Amino acid sequence: PVRACTTSAGNYTVRVLAQNGAGSFALGEYRWPRGTRGPFGLEGLTYVRFSEMTGLLEAEGFQFDANYAPQQTRIRREGQESTQQIQLTGGQCYSIMVAGGAGIRDLDATLSLSGQQVASDTTTVGAFLALRHCAEAQASFTLTVRATSGAGQYVSQIFTRGNASQ
Repeated sequence: PVRACTTSAGNYTVRVLAQNGAGSFALGEYRWPRGTRGPFGLEGLTYVRFSEMTGLLEAEGFQFDANYAPQQTRIRREGQESTQQIQLTGGQCYSIMVAGGAGIRDLDATLSLSGQQVASDTTTVGAFLALRHCAEAQASFTLTVRATSGAGQYVSQIFTRGNASQ
C-alpha cells in the first residue's frame, strides 16, 4: 500500500511502476477516517501508520505499555541503522512496533540480547512492523532499526500481553 497525507486539496498523480513481472493491477483510494495528528507529537503519515499498527496489536490482545514512552528517531539516509536500549521484564510477552513516516518506504528491525538476535522482521516489505518476544528474565535488549528503502523519521513503541506462558 501507498500512503500519502496531503496538506492541501487538489488533483494528484499516481505513477505505478512494476519492479518485476507484468500484468494487470487494481488501484483504489481509501480516505483515513480520523485526523492526522495525535498524541506524543505524532502527525501525518507517522501518526496514521502508528494508529494502524496500534489497532492491529490491540486486536491481538496487546496493550500500549505505559512504562515506555514512544521514541521518535530520524534515519538520515537509506541503509543507515539506529539502535536503542530497551529494558524488558521477565515473564512478559512484548510486541515492539516500529512505524516510519514520510520518506521511509521499507524498514527492517531486529531485537538482540548480548549480541544474539532474539527477534527480527527483515522480510516484510513496508514502513511499519512489529517484533514479538517473550522475555524470560529482566534484561537490557538492543533494538536495531534499518531504513532499507528511503529515509526519515520513525516512531517505536512497546506493547505487552500478559505473561510469557500466554
